[in-house]
Amino acid sequence: MKERKPGRHYFTINIDEPYAPLVFEVMKKGEQAKGTWTEGDISFEEWQQLAFPDLATATEQRVKEQMLRQLRSLADSLPEGTREAFQLYVETESLESRIANAPFSEAKSLMKRALDMHLTLREAGDIISSEKRFGTFLVEQGLATPEQILDALTLQKNSTKSIEHIACEQKLLTPQQVLDIFNAHEEMTELFCKTARELGYLTDEQVKTLRDIQMHERPALGEILTRMGVLDTEDIQKALEKFFASRSHSS
Repeated sequence: MKERKPGRHYFTINIDEPYAPLVFEVMKKGEQAKGTWTEGDISFEEWQQLAFPDLATATEQRVKEQMLRQLRSLADSLPEGTREAFQLYVETESLESRIANAPFSEAKSLMKRALDMHLTLREAGDIISSEKRFGTFLVEQGLATPEQILDALTLQKNSTKSIEHIACEQKLLTPQQVLDIFNAHEEMTELFCKTARELGYLTDEQVKTLRDIQMHERPALGEILTRMGVLDTEDIQKALEKFFASRSHSS
């Protein structure tokens, strides 16, 4: 073992561990690490003089590993209805393998795209979940029957415009471009957006905007129930006030 020199701070580490090049960065933050190193102890000052040309690469690899762990856990935080949509998105985009194998800058961009999609779906899921809870509340209050709420939710779902319809309304796509996309890929929704991006017709930001519009153009459950003649506007307003009051008391 090397002779320890006075006035120096020592630690030991197994140099064969994959995290070894990162330890010095930890040391700089005042942390301490302990392990074994067959060649003996090395001082903080001596470690500073060692060259690790792969330090940046090793750090980036650790970050990419963290990205992949986060990507795998994102779907778990979504409601059931939107969880499958996110999983389909991850699969059709081959995000796991692309993040694992892409250069670091591209991997960060792919991860940002996944996080943006997750946020959009989570917000959509929150709206849908809240309206389902409101429907349950109306049944509990005796203001509607379960069958009426189910019919209203079905009508609401069927009244949502398609992504391609909204894209034409927003003048982001022409009808001919929509046909081009359908010809390039016959499956709908998720793959429609993916194909539109691949053809260069839409950007990621435009796809996100279209999804936001699609979700926020959905008629509210109360509006559907009014159209069905189950409740009038005044009844809906009173029910909403009681619903939100009950939620605030329970939270």
